[in-house]
Formats: sequence, C-alpha cells, structure tokens
Amino acid sequence: MKTDLGTGAGDLGDRAKRGGDELAHARTLGWLARAGLVARGVVYGIIGILALKLALGDGGKATNQEGALQTIAHQSFGELLLLLVAIGLGGYALWRLIRAAVGHGAEQRDSTFERIAALDSGIAYGLLCITAIGILTSSGGGSGSPKETTGGVLGWTGGTLIVGIAGAILIGVAVYQAYKGLSRKFLEDAKTGEMSPGVEKAYTALGVFGTVARAVIFALIG
Repeated sequence: MKTDLGTGAGDLGDRAKRGGDELAHARTLGWLARAGLVARGVVYGIIGILALKLALGDGGKATNQEGALQTIAHQSFGELLLLLVAIGLGGYALWRLIRAAVGHGAEQRDSTFERIAALDSGIAYGLLCITAIGILTSSGGGSGSPKETTGGVLGWTGGTLIVGIAGAILIGVAVYQAYKGLSRKFLEDAKTGEMSPGVEKAYTALGVFGTVARAVIFALIG
C-alpha cells in the first residue's frame, strides 16, 4: 500500500515537472516575456525622460510608475497605448510568476534568490497592470506616490513593521542590482558570443548604466 502511494506521488511529481518544463519552453510564454519587457521599458523610459526634462528645467517632473502610466493616458491615442502597456505588464507579471513557480526558463535554471526575486517582481508588475486598468476605467486616479502609499500603511496595525520590512527588502534589491551591474553579472544571461564587438561593448555599457540606475531608484524608494 505504501509502495503504491509512493509510486503515485512520484508519478504525480514527474508529471508536474514535465508540465513545468513544457511551460518554460512554450513559445507563447516567450512572447509574453518580450511584450512585458517592452512595456516595462516604456514605463521606465517615460520616468527617465520626465526626470531629465526636470533636471534641464524644461517642464518635466519627478514621477513614479503610476505617474508614467498617467502620462501615457494623457497622450493622443492614450487609452489604446495604455491598454497595450497594460497587456504587456500583465504578460510580464505572468511570465515572472511562472518563472518563480517552475524555477527555470528555456535556457537556464534559477537560484532560490532568483525565484524569490521573480515572485516579487511578478506581484509588483501584476499590481501595476491592475493600476493601468484602473486608470483606463477612470478608477485609478490620484498621484499614488510611494510617500502617500507608505503613509496609509503606517496607519494599519503593525504598519510600521510592514513598512520597515518592505524598505529593507527594497534596499536589499538595490544592493543586488548594483552588484549585478558593477560586476557585469547580467552578461551571464546575454548571448554576447552572438554579438559583434561593437554591439557587445554598447550592450555592456548600457547594461551597467541601466542596472546601477535601477539600483539607485530602488534604494531611494526603500
């Protein structure tokens, strides 16, 4: 009886593993990841442009991710653009959550820390997708700044502890991002062997700059 139960559990585990492997290699999941990375790039690009305009005294403003989504919504064809970004963010969130559950992608396996990071970003970008949908349905108004959000949480039971833990996690992520950028560890996930020397050099420089800049953003929010 015990042998039958053990065999059944083993077969179930093997089927789950095969299913996870098939999902990690699914072409649809690859397209979701690509769409999500584009949407993520659009959001961070808008944040960067507005910050740069502010620094140059050209009417820009400091903003967060929700502010970037609001900016998209106020452009010509803004609702359509925001809908596409929302779909991309949802795809990215789904990809990261699946990556956290399966533990690997099509070409490499993830460490425990990478799986936790995938779960964290999957939840974060899922919430950002919901925010975009809220803006589209006119229910996501407001500045939604980290300061206001944090102030609201502080009023909860145990809110101070929650905010403290969240801040520590964000600072930890910032330290890891800085390490990843300065050590050029991000190159391990890139097919640099298929790049020309010029492209590889430019990719490395942009990768270092972008990853360290992201670390600074996470550290300031933390």
